[in-house]
Amino acid sequence: LYSNDGNMRIHVKTAPLKEPVSIGEFKAFGRIDGTAEDVYLAMLLKGVRDAVEQYLGRALIEQTIVASMDFWPGQELILPRPPLASITQIRTLDEDDIATAYAATGYFVVQNDWRPKVVIKQGATPPQNTNRYQGGYEVEYLAGYGSTASYVPEMIRMGIMQWAIVGYESRIIGDSPPPEARKLLELYKVPRV
Repeated sequence: LYSNDGNMRIHVKTAPLKEPVSIGEFKAFGRIDGTAEDVYLAMLLKGVRDAVEQYLGRALIEQTIVASMDFWPGQELILPRPPLASITQIRTLDEDDIATAYAATGYFVVQNDWRPKVVIKQGATPPQNTNRYQGGYEVEYLAGYGSTASYVPEMIRMGIMQWAIVGYESRIIGDSPPPEARKLLELYKVPRV
């Protein structure tokens, strides 16, 4: 993902409880009547939301993410999938997956819409782990615009609907947004470094 990231891998520990676009909103947008395809529409909207998050490099609705690393990369650690809501815990893991929390007094967070980061305070020792050489460091955090669709920027929500309508008509979610959706989403895409 990013240079000097400690060989970071991320996974979503707790998925969003809601989607940025409801079935009702999408049906109104697409002029879709009836309830026969509601199960399919729910899967489609979730799939498109996943694709949009991948494309943008962002979390949309609040979700808990765990970033796992093989080594602590230095004084600063950029966290993927902004916006960052809060850090739950920084920890090291031993070979038996026993976690040891890193003190919150040893770091601070720089909130940035594009590149939020954890910064180790001057004079503080970064997290250290001599018990495990792969996946021995974790940062668990809450990311996303908020807990409901009303927090997600309207341009992103419209981009999801544009991408989903193309997916609905073709029964395929492409690996990149169709041109109509790309125009709406592009302003929110996190640039790759």
